[in-house]
Amino acid sequence: MARTASTANPKRDLYFRVLSYIAGFLLWGFSVLNGSATDLVVAAWTGKLNDGSPLKTSYTGLPFVDIPTAVLVAFFCPGTNGHDDGFQLFVVEAFSAFAVGFSWLYVEASRPGQKPKWITRVATWAVLWQLFGAAMILPLYFGTHLKWTDREPLQKVTDVNRARALTPGFLLGVVAPTAIVMLPTWVPRSAEAHQTIVAVFMLSPFWVSGIILATTKVFAWFSSLSSSSRRNKGAATWVLLPTNPEVVNLARMYLPLPPNGPIGITDNITAGSWLFLQFDHIFISLSSLSWALLLLEKTPLRAQFGRGGLFLTLLVSALLIGPGATVSMALYFREDHLVENEKGY
Repeated sequence: MARTASTANPKRDLYFRVLSYIAGFLLWGFSVLNGSATDLVVAAWTGKLNDGSPLKTSYTGLPFVDIPTAVLVAFFCPGTNGHDDGFQLFVVEAFSAFAVGFSWLYVEASRPGQKPKWITRVATWAVLWQLFGAAMILPLYFGTHLKWTDREPLQKVTDVNRARALTPGFLLGVVAPTAIVMLPTWVPRSAEAHQTIVAVFMLSPFWVSGIILATTKVFAWFSSLSSSSRRNKGAATWVLLPTNPEVVNLARMYLPLPPNGPIGITDNITAGSWLFLQFDHIFISLSSLSWALLLLEKTPLRAQFGRGGLFLTLLVSALLIGPGATVSMALYFREDHLVENEKGY
């Protein structure tokens, strides 16, 4: 039976909106206050970074595309060019959060049945969080997703071909580009070449979407599975693989030091970018763990442990293996529960 509008939760919706607003204020407020936002725009406009080194500003010949791309390249270059080991490691962690978050959205979009249009627009969400920060955008997605689960009983992911496609899409569309963009840590290359690769990395949402679409068709073509129960269980198993904590989570987090960012960083763009990502990480973690808690409350665990027990379990797990891995495991448990219940929750 479909859920009615009476199950709407205004306080919960307000909570996720407030998280988004506070995150936006901290991310962009301090970026403006410490001048790093201005420095990024100036660098993209002049083609020079603060230290005088050139910044590539021409990629497509279209200014409305090239200038935002140059801003993003200037933002991510300090954390991917191997000049600061601490920032490099933190950016790997930030990219890990991006990767598993992208997988969560694709899993939810893979469910059969009617879905709100915004649940299916995964690449749009990913582009928005690259432009404005995932800490601002993900809470809005979570609020939209929970409204959907209030209205309709969720259906399990039964398309094993699409579920299988999540893993190559994740590996080839996110993990491989991340490894390539981090190569200056081990292999030297010119600044221009590195900036070009960073710009290409910004298109990872589209790489993932294209790879998943193509590999879904390939798996469907070669599929030899005949048992529906085997297909269903197989889909749940493949859903977990892209979010394996041993693959993507470093369980490391840095505390922000506003308004100027980490101590000892003299370049304003580097310090501002690092501070931005630190706040980004905190609010991604908080909103995603809240989302996982609310979803787990719809499983038998709520009756067994209560909200307090679930909250404590998620908190301890997040501290031990990181929030991304914790949410992934929570979602896998929920998926396994859905597999056992043909009609959803």
